[in-house]
Amino acid sequence: MDKDKPRNLDNAICFYEKPNASSQTSHAFLSVHYYCKFVASDNREYNCCSHYYHVYKLIIAGASKEAEEAYKLTSGEEIYNYTKKAETAYYNAPNWKIWESRKDEIMKTATRLKFEQNPGLMEKLLITGDKLLIDDHPTDTYW
Repeated sequence: MDKDKPRNLDNAICFYEKPNASSQTSHAFLSVHYYCKFVASDNREYNCCSHYYHVYKLIIAGASKEAEEAYKLTSGEEIYNYTKKAETAYYNAPNWKIWESRKDEIMKTATRLKFEQNPGLMEKLLITGDKLLIDDHPTDTYW
């Protein structure tokens, strides 16, 4: 969707919200930061889509040691901050272009695993019907 075009939000759900105790009753479950465990093809358990995404960012970029450290972190904020700091050394590495070409695929995989392995969340997702789902994070213009 073109972010510069005005949109009709009558048939949309805007779901960004900082995770907290009350977010369990809103559409926050749609967020990549929503805490829900799932197991990936590497047989490891991830805490949220963002956890998986950032670990795989480091793996693909060639930062295996840093990926292991990121995997051990539990809070989304810790993982994000650690990864942002660690990845800067890899921006000019050849594998960074590989990461850039695969990041959407990695997030799609994480999202699919999240909903497939958490039937309650899948049920809530299906209830949204044909509504347009918008991650209206105030500072993330990519997702």
